[in-house]
Amino acid sequence: MKLYLVRHGETALNEKGCYYGKTDAVLSVRGIEQAKYLQHIFKEVSFDYVVASPLVRAYNTAQIIIEERKQRIFGDSRLMEQDFGIFEGLTYKQLKGKYPQEYCRISRKNGAVQRKKDRCPGALAVGRIHPRCSREKTNRFEE
Repeated sequence: MKLYLVRHGETALNEKGCYYGKTDAVLSVRGIEQAKYLQHIFKEVSFDYVVASPLVRAYNTAQIIIEERKQRIFGDSRLMEQDFGIFEGLTYKQLKGKYPQEYCRISRKNGAVQRKKDRCPGALAVGRIHPRCSREKTNRFEE
């Protein structure tokens, strides 16, 4: 079995420089172009199942990739992005001004939240992400 993992295309919030996860955002023009490029790349690939996060950006990316196929996309909320708490939807500039201490802890790691104590207030604890991913990769997708 082959498993293809695709990240959604660029969104309007990416263009604005926002920090977000669970916030739903539409694909930007560039994001649509990125998805169309993947449609071309995957043109000769046969998929048994297509599964996507129900967030618009991920679901639309999948729709574009399989646009010319007669396949169903299975939405699966287990694939949704994490919640970034108080950082959710704010630009990096807004974060720096509104939450300077929290922003400093995160930004010194190049935006990567690596330890439980470094999580954004109100966000899913990093310690809860890994077990969720490990558990889901062992689950079989059933129709």
